[in-house]
Amino acid sequence: MPTTLMTKVVPPARVAQLVARWRKSGESNAAFARRHGVHPRTFWGWCQAADARDEVGGDDAATDVAFVPVTVLDADDDVVVDIVFPSGERAVVRPGASVALVRAVVTALRPPR
Repeated sequence: MPTTLMTKVVPPARVAQLVARWRKSGESNAAFARRHGVHPRTFWGWCQAADARDEVGGDDAATDVAFVPVTVLDADDDVVVDIVFPSGERAVVRPGASVALVRAVVTALRPPR
């Protein structure tokens, strides 16, 4: 018989708030997580994701997220991702493109903050 695990959805803003508070607390990751009712491994994952976002886009990376229109292409198209920026500029990512190249292109075309 399959087992269903109950999970609680935590809003990204709350996750960011907890990670920021932990960074200032001086507590161990696990102790802080337990004190706030979060499984230590879950909290560790949140911290790792926050560190990765900070490396890519700085402290404001999490607040720069917005919903954008998405078009699903036919399976035989060789375009993996087609990014259209608010300025109208377009970045087409094809199979085999490196993450570093895509990051550099997106950074270059991103509107100034």
